[in-house]
Amino acid sequence: MMDKRNRNLIMAILLALVAVSGALTVAVLTHEPVIDVDIYSPTAILPLDETQRAVRLTQTAEHRRVTSGATTTTGQTPAAAVSTTQSPICGWQWATQPNPDLSEVIRERLLAELLELPSMEVRAESFGENCINADGTVRSFATMQTDFRVVVWVPDLPAGQLETVEPTLAATTHKILSVLAGYPPDDTPGPMAGIINIEYPTLIPHLKTTYWLRVNYTTAMEAFNQGLTGSALLDALGGLHQQDEIMPT
Repeated sequence: MMDKRNRNLIMAILLALVAVSGALTVAVLTHEPVIDVDIYSPTAILPLDETQRAVRLTQTAEHRRVTSGATTTTGQTPAAAVSTTQSPICGWQWATQPNPDLSEVIRERLLAELLELPSMEVRAESFGENCINADGTVRSFATMQTDFRVVVWVPDLPAGQLETVEPTLAATTHKILSVLAGYPPDDTPGPMAGIINIEYPTLIPHLKTTYWLRVNYTTAMEAFNQGLTGSALLDALGGLHQQDEIMPT
């Protein structure tokens, strides 16, 4: 039979084992595991953008530590919560904005170049896109190019006679281009070359004719720098066009 001393030794060992088992159980129930899911792991299959990163963060133990202010299992103070600022939603819409200062400068130069034609209208405009907020208001304007519109009234210009007026209007167009050559895309708002619109309206009883041409700035300057004149210049600019309008009596 087992003596009293051996029985006491066995009981002490059993009590010690029970104490150790209880301590381990308490530790498991009161502490988070040291290893958490790491959303920043380089072994992730796909890279995360900021929005995906924020969503994944809310699903991890790291999020609970960050938002609760608790100390991590490594004893380090957690970093501040991650801020994911996104660019506001913006709808783009074609738009133009006037450039009155540039318009006036060009007009003054044209008046000095075309002394015999004092009646004219000059308009420089920035063409681009408005950034539209969700409520329909305009947040900003992005300039793409600067367009030019020049309207010159030539005295005694006959209506409906395109071939007849070409020599006169070719010479006037050449002078207009000589002024606009001083305003290349690098010196005007917007990164792209704009459009040049030149109009020569006439008004006689019952009939209005507008002779016009429309050409890209770069194309116009290439023709001008080649020294083209007359019909050759007009052809290089895409040709002179005619639009007739019958006026009410």
